[in-house]
Amino acid sequence: MDAETARIMNVTLMGLALMGSGLAVLYESRSQTSYRRTARWAERTGLPLLDDADPLWPSIAASMRRTGIAEALSLVAAAAVSLALVATDLGSDPMFVIAVFMPLVIVITLGVTLALGLREHLFSPAAGAPRVAHARSMRAVDYVGPARRIVMWALVAGGLAVLAALIVTWVRTPARVDAGVGRAALVVGAVALIVTAALPHMERSIVSHAQPASSALQLAWDDALRGGVLSTVCLAVATLWLIVVLLTSQALWGAALEGASAPTPMSVAGLAMVALSQVFPTQGFALRARLRPRGAVTA
Repeated sequence: MDAETARIMNVTLMGLALMGSGLAVLYESRSQTSYRRTARWAERTGLPLLDDADPLWPSIAASMRRTGIAEALSLVAAAAVSLALVATDLGSDPMFVIAVFMPLVIVITLGVTLALGLREHLFSPAAGAPRVAHARSMRAVDYVGPARRIVMWALVAGGLAVLAALIVTWVRTPARVDAGVGRAALVVGAVALIVTAALPHMERSIVSHAQPASSALQLAWDDALRGGVLSTVCLAVATLWLIVVLLTSQALWGAALEGASAPTPMSVAGLAMVALSQVFPTQGFALRARLRPRGAVTA
């Protein structure tokens, strides 16, 4: 693909992304959307919501509405920044969507999700209401489970390995490396390293955030949303390293991988990210047994 065709394609894709995310903001602003999202969370987590008169509805739906709007605005911001960057030399790169837009979406969404998750409380019990809490200190693995963390750290290890291979190859035989894609891989790799280094702090901050609750069911719902935030963090780390792997592979072996029957990097990235979204669901998943309401104590 020549540079001008790539730029036209990138402008078109970013324009569509900007329009689509703008429509998503309007959609997420509707109260009906937040109630539907709450119902889907109830179904996926296995937590009860009796009917529209259930006292849990307003608090949870309001949180869902704020989260939905914030996520849509994150896409708007990423698309707007990317559209501006298309005017630079980056815009003529066929890997622009993978190397620029996707990392921007991940980083901005992660920042917004953390800001919301650490700022607000799902419930506000009355002063005289009972308080419930977990019988022991919780860890991030209690929410997302060990299997998901193994997948995440496997992608971190794989990303570090291919990044090291890229650096060594570039130093020894620079002619074997696609310089443009290689630079993009190094930049995204640096971002991935920063996010991964901050992972323990992010997880501690989320897990230590107060959970005001006056019933075991309220605590379980708070845990469900907390699990969604932690899953978003894991997804961000895993996806950034996946992008590093894809970019590095293209920089080192792009010519060998190209062919009439070979899948494009964008299609591979899309399929891989869909797979990761199933491994790290951010829109509700079944609570682990230890987080079920029976795991709470009243104070």
